[in-house]
Amino acid sequence: MMWTFSLILFWGWLPWLIQVKSDVNECADSTTCPSHATCTNTADSYYCTCKKGFLSSNGLIQFRGPGVECKDVDECSQRPPQCGANSVCKNLPGRYRCSCSHGFSSPTGDNWTLGKPGHFSCTDIDECLDSGVCPEHSECVNSLGSYSCQCQNGFIINNATCEDVDECADPRACPENATCHNSLGSYSCVCNPGFESSTGNISFHGPGGTCEDVDECSRNSTLCGPSSVCTNILGEYSCSCLPGYFSPDFWNPKQPEAFKCI
Repeated sequence: MMWTFSLILFWGWLPWLIQVKSDVNECADSTTCPSHATCTNTADSYYCTCKKGFLSSNGLIQFRGPGVECKDVDECSQRPPQCGANSVCKNLPGRYRCSCSHGFSSPTGDNWTLGKPGHFSCTDIDECLDSGVCPEHSECVNSLGSYSCQCQNGFIINNATCEDVDECADPRACPENATCHNSLGSYSCVCNPGFESSTGNISFHGPGGTCEDVDECSRNSTLCGPSSVCTNILGEYSCSCLPGYFSPDFWNPKQPEAFKCI
């Protein structure tokens, strides 16, 4: 504000009228402008401008007088988003801050600079690069912003661990006339004595395999010895004597060598 007053000076015997103008610096008073504003003094007045991150309540860039406030700008509600994809925007008085969402990180770390959001980007964290992120007997599968652990075949999840599946607990795991043997992460089927696998392997698993009866009598004509008859039965065989011969011992499949016909 400009103040004007007059002075009468005498020079010799002649009076001189001098007008003096004096500027008042309104900005010297800290209450001239509202909070979060900058006061600028001019030759005959002043004006207020809101600081960066604030807008005046009357919508003017330069203003003066009471009743006007500088209100915080919520940058996080603006479109397009200030922080970019896969990030979190936090509004603060007069500013904002970007941080990466869970499962993402910034190549620049946490070195985020206000007013330069373009240099801040968030990329997916490959959690699977950490060998200990998933339990034993599982595989880590990375996904955008997250990951998952999948138990390997033959294992099942239980309380964040992968436990062996006892396939033999299922009576259908192996075919008829076979014995199921459980192992870590797998199992095998073995045909019972007197039977052989249709796959040609001693042990097998999976559908399609069967255990077929072995005809011991047709494979070995001398299996029961002289003067005897070999009879094939399911899973085993039996020996008996021809008419006119007898054996001192009864036929015992567990001791076939003891059977002799005389």
